Amino acid sequence: MLFKEEIFKQKRMLKLKIFATDLNPKILDIASAASYPDTISKQIPQALLTRYFTKTESKFTVNSDIRQCIVFAKHNLLLDPPFTKMDLVSCRNTLIYFKSKPQANAIQKLQYAVKEQCVLLLHCRMIMRLMN
Repeated sequence: MLFKEEIFKQKRMLKLKIFATDLNPKILDIASAASYPDTISKQIPQALLTRYFTKTESKFTVNSDIRQCIVFAKHNLLLDPPFTKMDLVSCRNTLIYFKSKPQANAIQKLQYAVKEQCVLLLHCRMIMRLMN
């Protein structure tokens, strides 16, 4: 939503594609359903709720405008080849659970996935662990 908002503000015609990956198919099913309890209305600004969600009974469902931008896929960071030519790669929690060697392997793959002069965003706990 925030990327779409920024693209709109800048009056640009960019194609947005987000790859949302996990090892657990159940998690992917939940995420791809794009359905949230109505309590999200306390956390998301009304303008975004109106623009990007449809309210049904006691839940909000993400509109197709956003859902079409997201590809949900099962992906094992350690075993599967990395996606490539990405402008932004964000790895929030995964790396903090790996031991040193698999962690280094995963970081190498993530670095390979990001285009030159683009962004690799790691969870802050992970960055602190790398620095120690």
